Amino acid sequence: MRESKYRIVNRKTGEWTVDFFEDGILCPAKEIDLKRSHVARQYAGYGLVAGDIELLLEWATEYKQAVATYEVVQQGTTTPTENSQVAAEDKQMAHKLFAQFTAIGIIYGRLFTKHGLGISLEKNGDVDPKYYHIHDEIMNARHRYIAHRDDDSYEGHKVFLVTNPRNPLQFTVVQQSNRVAFNGTAVIRQIIENLQALLSRVKGKIDSLQQRLEEEHKKLPLPLMSESRKGPNTALHRTRSARR
Repeated sequence: MRESKYRIVNRKTGEWTVDFFEDGILCPAKEIDLKRSHVARQYAGYGLVAGDIELLLEWATEYKQAVATYEVVQQGTTTPTENSQVAAEDKQMAHKLFAQFTAIGIIYGRLFTKHGLGISLEKNGDVDPKYYHIHDEIMNARHRYIAHRDDDSYEGHKVFLVTNPRNPLQFTVVQQSNRVAFNGTAVIRQIIENLQALLSRVKGKIDSLQQRLEEEHKKLPLPLMSESRKGPNTALHRTRSARR
């Protein structure tokens, strides 16, 4: 069984590495220089993208459950004596949904923005056409609402003049805000389906790149254990070296 463990090499600089174990035995490993291998750079880039999609799926699933609860509360299933409690919970739920909505929009948009490894997804080619409308809605929310305030379809702010019904001369000016998240569980379900399709596509790319990397390195010497990391499998290294 293959396992891995992160190890800090230099606490001052934060440099780190990973040790790999096969059935508890430390494996020889050599880090591939991403600056010298275009395939390895792509492999790493799509790995980061896959990690982001998995995170988005986790958040979107939680979001869907929260929206379902919110919709039940909005249907007014409580008694009049519980109204104040519901109002407080309703506001807290709305804030939670807005936070999750914002996080999903930011990270989803990052998938389609090139990063340091030169990797990004493209709407044409990576997104299934049947999810174009969902993709466009998320990207529009990210650009016009989350990052800026150019779209009022997600947020409303109104000012009211409220008069005392017993005394028309008494009035109060009140302002109310309303932030609307993605509308209902049906939309969230399509977002999740879109993410699942994207993850499947990205994992296909990762598998293909891994095969190319393994082919590239078949002609190179197998990594040997450095003197500082020699462990129980030293004999195994010698056996492999002898074969060469």
